[in-house]
Amino acid sequence: MSEKRGHTVKIEYPFNTAGVLEVYYPDLNNWYRTTASEFRSFDGKRRITEPEYVSRENRDIPMITYEYFGPVYHQGTNTIVESKGLNMIVGGTKWTEMFKPLSGKKEKKKIVS
Repeated sequence: MSEKRGHTVKIEYPFNTAGVLEVYYPDLNNWYRTTASEFRSFDGKRRITEPEYVSRENRDIPMITYEYFGPVYHQGTNTIVESKGLNMIVGGTKWTEMFKPLSGKKEKKKIVS
């Protein structure tokens, strides 16, 4: 049998994933709902909306919204990164284009004749 490859580590979610997870984009001046995976990797303002308490009998439960100041993770890993307020997903497509990680390999130069 071959060994498992790819994402083999359990991803940490140090917040209530059942809540409404939102991130703020200042360019658009609005909050947007997102997945738990993107929420944990977003380097910017984040907030969670969840019920104040749980009750099966009462359907009119007040909701509370609070800003989340937890750690920012590199997308798809448990590596905590320093928050810089970039307002983007750390490790996402846009971030990768801006901060291409150095692989340590030397690039071959093309000879133009």
